[in-house]
Amino acid sequence: MRKFFSKIEREIWIIFLLPLIFFYKVLFYPQKIIYPAYDLLSEYYPLKLFFINNLFNQHVLSLWNPLMFSGITYIGDPGGASIFSPFTLLYLMLPVHFAFGINFLLNTIIAGIFTYLFSRQIKISKFASLITAIVFMFGGPFFMKILPGHIFISDSIALFPLILYLTEKAIQTRRLIFSAFSGIPLAIVLATGNIQIGLYEFLAVIIYFILRVFIMKGLIKDKKILFAPFIMLMIGISFLSVEFFPILEFSQFSGRIEGTSYLFSADFSLSLKQAVSFILPQFFGTPLNNSYWGLGNFWELCGYLGIVPLFFAFFSLFKRRNSYVLIFLILGLFSFLFALGKYGPIYPFFYKFMPFFASFRVPTRFLFVYGFSVSILTGFGLDAFLRTKRRQKNIYSYLLIIFGFLLLIGVNLVSYLPNKINLLNQFILRNTYALNVNKETVLNNIVLDISVLSIALIGLGTIIFSRKYQQNILKALTLIIITANLWFYWFNYYDTRSLNTVFKKIDVVEQVKMDKSLFRVFDLSGLLQKDLAYAGVESATGLGPRITNDYRKFIWQAGDHLDKKQDTYIDIVNLKNVNILRKLNVKYVISKTELKNPELKKISKGEEYYLYSLSNTFPRLFLTQNNNLNATKQFKKVNLVTRSTDKLETEDFYSEKATLVLSQPFYPGWKAYDNGKLVKIYKVDDILTGIKLEKGSHKLVFKYEPDSYKYGIYLSLLTIFVLVIIVYKKRKP
Repeated sequence: MRKFFSKIEREIWIIFLLPLIFFYKVLFYPQKIIYPAYDLLSEYYPLKLFFINNLFNQHVLSLWNPLMFSGITYIGDPGGASIFSPFTLLYLMLPVHFAFGINFLLNTIIAGIFTYLFSRQIKISKFASLITAIVFMFGGPFFMKILPGHIFISDSIALFPLILYLTEKAIQTRRLIFSAFSGIPLAIVLATGNIQIGLYEFLAVIIYFILRVFIMKGLIKDKKILFAPFIMLMIGISFLSVEFFPILEFSQFSGRIEGTSYLFSADFSLSLKQAVSFILPQFFGTPLNNSYWGLGNFWELCGYLGIVPLFFAFFSLFKRRNSYVLIFLILGLFSFLFALGKYGPIYPFFYKFMPFFASFRVPTRFLFVYGFSVSILTGFGLDAFLRTKRRQKNIYSYLLIIFGFLLLIGVNLVSYLPNKINLLNQFILRNTYALNVNKETVLNNIVLDISVLSIALIGLGTIIFSRKYQQNILKALTLIIITANLWFYWFNYYDTRSLNTVFKKIDVVEQVKMDKSLFRVFDLSGLLQKDLAYAGVESATGLGPRITNDYRKFIWQAGDHLDKKQDTYIDIVNLKNVNILRKLNVKYVISKTELKNPELKKISKGEEYYLYSLSNTFPRLFLTQNNNLNATKQFKKVNLVTRSTDKLETEDFYSEKATLVLSQPFYPGWKAYDNGKLVKIYKVDDILTGIKLEKGSHKLVFKYEPDSYKYGIYLSLLTIFVLVIIVYKKRKP
């Protein structure tokens, strides 16, 4: 073991150590959860906790999610169920709340190590590869996924350097086995539900591969290597098809299957003006002090990689004659232009003419490729700079120091001007932005950014000019400046909080929890989904892209709504037709405002919410003589004797010829057994699940057994078996 660790390069240890230091708040407070992590707390944590609790307490591998939208697939959740991802091991070994923070930490290490290995593979020096890794792992396009809690996007981006590393190994060695291996991390990306990130990563690899083939001579003569991207894609789809197939199945029912509108798809595009934040990250404010006044949101448009890396990346374009520099210049420019979305030329083309791209929004999520490309250029530029003659270095150092001091003096002079706010309004805000933010705070953000820029330039210039220190000390100072620059900004973008602070007890939720019958809640406020899911209360509403098109259309009949069929929310603004809720077994309605509907009985008014009960709601299972459900008609309730997420079993009961209705959205994969015999499931009232019963005694069992999951298991096992055989034969002497 000691011999193994002694072989690990010093740079790898540094990459491993830095995230441990940065995420000390996660490591030192394991009883707390990472914060603010918006989406993580509202969606991912309650669902992951529900899944893990079912696994350990009920010994059930939950493939179905009963907590949201009256029930929806969990294995096919496009929001990221990630059941068979290797990252799930963290949640099996650690408390779920603690595992999320460790997951972000681990992603940072993975991103850094494989960026380093890729850099070494393309002949960047050890020290420059270390800097390359630090820039990518702590750069804004990757790191800023922590703030919104986009854990599955973070998982996916962390694996991008590994995919490129294995692709480069395949090219250099002319061995397609590495292309097959590169499909494994791609499979993990697809299995997390992040088909968008997987699509972007595959596009980036295709561009990289084409540039490698045509810019570097000799590769095009080897016809075999041209199949590398297709092998990667084939393995990427098949290796974890056990999870990918159910996701594809869900996509057939999603509101985005027909594509999204151009305005929706191009949402969160990067305007050229917003690109100022790539140099001055808080120029448009920050969510930390509620001063953000830019377009979109802070985290999706964050492309900040530090000041010193940009200097070395720019230097590489003029001083390093290397085909890789040209490749990553093109890849970086492409990703930047793609991120411009509706403001640029590339995204409109992909939206109109390339398959799948119209199904996603937020083109700035391609910025991780920009971050990786600039990081690689930084490594090449640093190597080239270290070989530059002393006289030229002195010139650069003078320029950096002088420019840095001029900036520092200038910005501080401006900050003391009596009419500084008027100047801010006139030349920057132009009286059209930042209407609801403190102008003094906006100005302070800009002054701080320019001051940091100045200090970084002065520090770099001083290091370059210094002659009395050994090169190792100068390298260490360079590493410290780059790391400190990024940490200075990002250190406060994550915190930890106790679960009791994050999930405070809500009086109306506590009241609903006391009811032990089988029912659902309709949260008209749209604000309590995380609290309901955390409490294990089933809801007819929900969050995220896991809502089906049919369900949205059905529940929209309940009242006036915002007509956004591609959005992930229901947005009913005026509840009118409560019969729709009755059919969904809704017993309680929660509202932020008082409701005047006579069919709703007010139970209580809490500190913030009203709680109403809905009378004559339909049971979870009931018998009817026809498919035309009428709320005034009495139905015969059918009781359950056992119930889990994926299985419902009724008591023995006698029935005339009738239809049994399960108050749950119709979805493929559910199978019904009547007295042990498989029977056909029908769609009732355009949305609910039903079966036809003949006169006689019945004992029914409903099971969620999707064929997509079953066939996915077969293909995944077959793929693993084939890969093992290939590796065995390759290793066999």
